[in-house]
Order: sequence, then C-alpha cells, then structure tokens
Amino acid sequence: MADLLIIGALALDRPIRLSAPLAPGARLTGQTLGGRLEPRLGGGAANAGVALVHAGHRVRVAAGVGSDADGDRLRAMA
Repeated sequence: MADLLIIGALALDRPIRLSAPLAPGARLTGQTLGGRLEPRLGGGAANAGVALVHAGHRVRVAAGVGSDADGDRLRAMA
C-alpha cells in the first residue's frame, strides 16, 4: 500500500443520454439518468483516486474547487 497525492481535476458530472449520435445539424433530445440532473463525482483526479483506493492505496487529492454550493457538494462527495 502506498500513500499517494493526486493533483488534478474534480468535477460534478451530470450525464445525459442523447436520442442519437452527435451529427452536424442534428436536432437531438436528451434524457437525464434517473429523470433528474443529479450530479455524480467525476474528473480525472476523482477517477484515478477511486481506482487507487480500490487497489488498496491511501489517496489524497489536491484540486481547485469553487466556494459555492456546488463546490461544497463536490468536497462532500470526494
């Protein structure tokens, strides 16, 4: 087991499933997962950190995070 510091991005992802592939001039509709724009933890630092924790390592993340409600939520999720 290693102690690791990851410096990278944390994000609140709000995935949307599109009705068709992206194409020039296309008019698409989208559907949120679960019917709402509920965010989930994302970003490169989060993705790498989760994988490393599951592999048995201790991980800390350094990332720029806003000082608003979304930033508070992001810190709580991370």
